[in-house]
Amino acid sequence: MLLPFIGLLVIGLAGYVVFASLWIRYVFAHIGGLGIIGLLACWAGAIAEKKGRSYWGAFSLGLLTPIMIGTSSVGIVHTLGGHGCGGIVSLAVAMAIILFCYLVKKRTALIVGFLALAATNVLSPQHNTLKLTGPYLGQKPPATTPETSAPGKGSPSADPRLFIMGGFKEKEAYAEVHSIHILDLISGVNAPWDREAPLPERLQGHVAAAAHGYIFVIGGLERFAEGSRAVYSDDVFSTEVKGPHLGEWKRVPSLPHPLGYHAAVTHKDLIIISGGQTPTDRSTVYRAQVTEKGDLDGWKTAGDLPKPMRGHSSVMVEDRLFVLGGHNDQTYFADVFSAPVDRDGRLGEWEFTTPLPLPVVHFGVVEHDGRIYVFGGQDERDDLHPEVYSAEAAGARLGDWRKEAPFPVPLSRMTVNILDERIIVTGGGFGWAPPVHSAIFVSEIEKAGKLGNWRKIGDLPRQLAFHAAVICPEKRRQKMNP
Repeated sequence: MLLPFIGLLVIGLAGYVVFASLWIRYVFAHIGGLGIIGLLACWAGAIAEKKGRSYWGAFSLGLLTPIMIGTSSVGIVHTLGGHGCGGIVSLAVAMAIILFCYLVKKRTALIVGFLALAATNVLSPQHNTLKLTGPYLGQKPPATTPETSAPGKGSPSADPRLFIMGGFKEKEAYAEVHSIHILDLISGVNAPWDREAPLPERLQGHVAAAAHGYIFVIGGLERFAEGSRAVYSDDVFSTEVKGPHLGEWKRVPSLPHPLGYHAAVTHKDLIIISGGQTPTDRSTVYRAQVTEKGDLDGWKTAGDLPKPMRGHSSVMVEDRLFVLGGHNDQTYFADVFSAPVDRDGRLGEWEFTTPLPLPVVHFGVVEHDGRIYVFGGQDERDDLHPEVYSAEAAGARLGDWRKEAPFPVPLSRMTVNILDERIIVTGGGFGWAPPVHSAIFVSEIEKAGKLGNWRKIGDLPRQLAFHAAVICPEKRRQKMNP
């Protein structure tokens, strides 16, 4: 009986080492863990047989009981809003069974148990402990909505992950997708980046949106053809968030035409994209409905912007779509205007309101409790800015822009996401030339919507600009554009 479990242990160890940078290493970690539990069950059976008891009874007890209790413990912890693997629980149960079978030779049993524990730590140093962490510990998680849908089929989760997709640095675009436990990163835990299934294409200047436990990547710049002609994409890719990781990417209904440097928001079960470059600047606003199974019902025209533009940002405040900044080939805009969005995603009349403090492009925007925050950007002289501003929205009107805590460095082409009372910024820079950054910053939203000082909490796997990012599952609606 030993050889099959030794084989599982060897396969698990070898697979974990070979695929150390990929998510599949966790599959091999569990294969190796099963081998360890099986070897401990054989040990318990041998001890029982030597003492005149049933080998198979002790073996079955030592194999099945740790697996069942370990699996149950994971379910209990996830119900409480934590995350983790039941490895230590299973090993503790296996050790208890050995002690039960071998009451006299306690030292031997403990040595075996601790050796097994050490082997499992080698297999999975990040996922062999049960961690009761997260904002919902000790309380019922909030009900999910399409904007706050959790992985899989919409069940709540207290363990949101930050997903980084594609991007650009100077002369190279990427298809890579990485993810990380964002709450661990914020709290200072040395959390690893996991490599997910890559995008089917190298992309920059694309947008991403999350709804119903699915992530959508929309449009973008694919490459430059002869004569430096930009080739834009009309592809839309989607993937299901399966637990902490992503499934394979698949193509869903494409855009009506290629598009890059556009803006996107989610609203109820809609994805709304506006403007962009094809390579001519566009003014059309499109909408698509996301079904609970993660399908798109196709892209329909929702309306038109007051003028063609690219490099702008958009954000929803209740049922109004706000569009800010942007540029065309002639000028940069400081304009801010908004329009109501009806239940079918169609736009009403646009109304102009308080303009931005200066004309900028490729900046970040989020909304929190009716206040719009604007981050960084690039001006018409190609200077990058560290300034952060906020203004309170009341219907179609914005109040005066208020200065907030600035970034530690000038930034543009970064991603900005919001999770609970925290704003998270990743990467950014000029993109086409240095600087391009990998830093991840966070700021806490304090009383009256004031932002606290920014602090660095980690780095992306590489320097990136014009990438896309979502946090899933998300507790709040989040704005997503490069």
